[in-house]
Amino acid sequence: NVIGTYDGWRADNVGSLYQTLKAVFPNVYHFPSAETRNIVFVATKEKAALTTESLRTKYAALSKAHPKLSPNFLKRVQVIRNREPNSARRSPILTDSHTPASGLLGSRWR
Repeated sequence: NVIGTYDGWRADNVGSLYQTLKAVFPNVYHFPSAETRNIVFVATKEKAALTTESLRTKYAALSKAHPKLSPNFLKRVQVIRNREPNSARRSPILTDSHTPASGLLGSRWR
């Protein structure tokens, strides 16, 4: 979960988190929060990419096993993205040299 937007406000944070996760995990997915200016990330070690259909199938199995599963979960599945955010191309991977993320926010936070 990172505070920011895809194109605009704190997009560099979004791009850096994507780049950092992608350096470690084969598949990185993300979706915007409906209520806040947050982007939620999910990274997996699975080599095969998840598809909307495979996520729906997993949701169906989860909802049977956990009837109280939030209905918002399916809404998120339908808007999940697996492509690189535009800001990722110009954002660094977070390392000891490029952290904390507040360093990306500019001098007003120093």
